[in-house]
Amino acid sequence: MMLPLKRYILILLSFVLSLSAMAQQGSALRFATTTLDFGHINEVDGAQRRSFEAQNVGSDVVAVLDIVSTCDCTVAQYTRCDVAPGELFTFDVVYDPTNRPGRFERTIFLYTSE
Repeated sequence: MMLPLKRYILILLSFVLSLSAMAQQGSALRFATTTLDFGHINEVDGAQRRSFEAQNVGSDVVAVLDIVSTCDCTVAQYTRCDVAPGELFTFDVVYDPTNRPGRFERTIFLYTSE
């Protein structure tokens, strides 16, 4: 049964690191969280923005090459950069609920030099 848009838009963003980075125990970028729950969003609320933060816990520089989503409704906003050992890397994820009723789960892929 479909609930009104105002009651149930649930967005979960799952994070998948490219090139098997999450599968590797020695991944240099460590994220505070790999999932965001945007909760209930009304279409009239407009685009919603959340941030991800990772730290380079390795001993080598990690180049952030690209960040892409499985849907045009969810966009990563970032600056292509090199993350030195010990440094933090932060990027925003923006979801636009316009004409998208219902529950959404989107995956964001982070492509790096690791």
